[in-house]
Amino acid sequence: MHPIYKFLTQVKKNGYKDSSVKWNFQKYLIGESGKIEKIIPPKKLPQSEEVICWIEGTK
Repeated sequence: MHPIYKFLTQVKKNGYKDSSVKWNFQKYLIGESGKIEKIIPPKKLPQSEEVICWIEGTK
């Protein structure tokens, strides 16, 4: 497994939670500090309200 996927999917590496990539386009929202703040499932569109609010800081 590539180191970036180890970081994204293993709580012992990312300090957030364990996850599995269920399909293409799973989204990992990483904050300015480099920590995962949210994991968005692949079926949710990048332009969804949840993603836009996170980007704009109105989460």
